[in-house]
Amino acid sequence: MKSFKACASALALAAAFVALIATCASAAPVTLLSENFDAATPPALPAGWSMALVGSGIARAWVTDTVTHRPSGYSPVSAPNLACLNASSIPFPSVRLYCTTGLDTTPYDRLKISFQMFHDPSYNDPVDAVQVQVSTDGSTWQNAGDPIAMIAETAGWQQHEVNLSAYAGMASVRVGLLGTCYIFHDCYVDDILVTAGAAEACTPAEGRWWDTFTITGGTGFGEGEGSVFLDGSQTQVLSWTNDAISCRIDQPRNPGLTDVEVAPVASPTMPMTDAFTVLSSCTPATGTTGTSFHIDGIGFGNAKGKVSLKLGGENPIPLKVTAWSPTQITCEVSKWPSPETFNLIIQPKSSPAIVLPQSFETRMISLDAPAPSHGPAGTVVTLTARYLGTKKGKVSLFLDGIPKPLVKACKVNSWVMDAATGAGTIQVTIPKGLAAATYDLVVVGPDGGPTALPAAFTYETP
Repeated sequence: MKSFKACASALALAAAFVALIATCASAAPVTLLSENFDAATPPALPAGWSMALVGSGIARAWVTDTVTHRPSGYSPVSAPNLACLNASSIPFPSVRLYCTTGLDTTPYDRLKISFQMFHDPSYNDPVDAVQVQVSTDGSTWQNAGDPIAMIAETAGWQQHEVNLSAYAGMASVRVGLLGTCYIFHDCYVDDILVTAGAAEACTPAEGRWWDTFTITGGTGFGEGEGSVFLDGSQTQVLSWTNDAISCRIDQPRNPGLTDVEVAPVASPTMPMTDAFTVLSSCTPATGTTGTSFHIDGIGFGNAKGKVSLKLGGENPIPLKVTAWSPTQITCEVSKWPSPETFNLIIQPKSSPAIVLPQSFETRMISLDAPAPSHGPAGTVVTLTARYLGTKKGKVSLFLDGIPKPLVKACKVNSWVMDAATGAGTIQVTIPKGLAAATYDLVVVGPDGGPTALPAAFTYETP
């Protein structure tokens, strides 16, 4: 039996490990197509590639070569070969260089193509360009992205990327480069790469000031360190690879769903809508009079400072500080504020104030139905409540009547609230001398205002 249990445990552990590896692998971009033209013998194209004339003209176009000719003498990005659209005998036609095999993109959410293109400033013709194209049936081709002009300030290779995510999730996707060039102005490309991946995602998907998170997925972020933005404001990048970006929430931010934007050095930005939830630095982030909560962060200093709640232009409401360290402060709400969402102002002893925006919400008392909900005088009733405060309030029975309403106070036996969670109970004794009827239960909590449970208790007479 022990051997069986050990075996089952080992199998479960192995399955979990395999699942973890699969998860990590799925987050990395996958190469669906990689072509550097080096396997071909010039001028032939490599296996799996062909060309098609688009428009009228002489059907002599894409070939492989070992060096550029117009302009002359430039080597391929990856030796020994490059692809060339030879323009020496082609007046104005466009010619498509394309992969003849469809790519299966059904497992993926993101898709992109990247390639190297040679730019030449010596011929200033805006017609000369390369247009990425896509086909899902092998015959009809659609443009993807804008044409990429060959004109440039300096001669040389540049990498270009085009987002093809509109074609992710399809069973057969062919990619092509439609080259257009004038007489005596060749077009050169090299190192075509099609990558796919899952949708970009943050792990964990929530965090507070000074927490870290990792962005994975997509089709690759590039090797040079770019920038990451949360709701348009830049956040700290700790590490950057093609497969993953590690970030830190390096400043206090508004809690709530947040858009994330990745801006690589040499690729288009990657917007991620509502991809991360910023949490309040307060735990708990809601409370009332008597609530105790702690604030996590950095830079508070060793000496005890001050903490207050602030709403707009109103005067700050000071909080009672019960513990203080450089990275955590414990506070207590000692004075009832109105039910609002407040900025939290931390004033260290010897450094500028730290503002935690919209970080603490004060709540009014909430009540559940009484137990029991009926009985004679002397019945002990318990009310389950939240945000009732730690200071005992008042409870009464109310009956609307003519000529005037009837209000009868109940004896409050106990009034208890957990200072950390806000959960608590109120225990009262039903008074004598009432007529048989169904009464409202009215509780006056820490805010001083009444909270009523309509028709909550039925008073019974012998």
